[in-house]
Amino acid sequence: MSEILTGYAAIEDAPETEQKFLKQGEDGKIYYQNDGLLTTLEAQRKAEREAKTEAERLKAQLEALKTEAQKAADQKQNEKPKEEPKETAEMLELKKRLETIEAERQREQLENKRLKLDQIKQQAAERAGIRPEAVKMYNDDFAIDEKGQVFIKDMDGTPKINPVSGQRMTPEEFFTSEAKSKRWIAKDAGAGAGFTGSAGYQQQATATATEIRDLKAQYKEALRSGDGKRLHNITESARQKGINLN
Repeated sequence: MSEILTGYAAIEDAPETEQKFLKQGEDGKIYYQNDGLLTTLEAQRKAEREAKTEAERLKAQLEALKTEAQKAADQKQNEKPKEEPKETAEMLELKKRLETIEAERQREQLENKRLKLDQIKQQAAERAGIRPEAVKMYNDDFAIDEKGQVFIKDMDGTPKINPVSGQRMTPEEFFTSEAKSKRWIAKDAGAGAGFTGSAGYQQQATATATEIRDLKAQYKEALRSGDGKRLHNITESARQKGINLN
């Protein structure tokens, strides 16, 4: 699986939750390691399966203890109305362990969903030619349904439909559509010198070295923060001044 270039100058610039998926390439740039993300996802899935097995074992053990306690209570009461047997210390301990492992299992499920969502977004963005740094701007556009399927949210929170196919819009279709309307998020989009915008013209650089340096720094920060509006404004300003931000 190919690596994905990021906009980080150093691994330390990335959030802690992302740093374990980053590496510095021979060219000095920082890349996402898709294989690392996949390995982590597989480990999370294994942990969830193990938690489920342990929970089922504890449930069976707890039910067996309840059955034994009920039998003992029945023998003592004879023909008296049946009462719920009192929970023993062992039963209480089992219930406590079961609650703990169920909580851990839910945490594993949520983490699995998050990793699956991140993996699908990164792969779809790469196929659609989207800058990896711009993907985080679309975190709120993605969701997972009750069947574990990733989908693009419409304005009302329901799955977004592709008007051509009539089916759910895929992540790749979504990113491809976004790249058409927001050219600055595409990998092959430049700004300024050598950039041909929708108007189809090029400009020569008219900014000072300080302006170019400052604008590039602002552009890099906007990419990291995922501020789409600011990215658009910076890119448009660079285009007008003939500054190449790449």
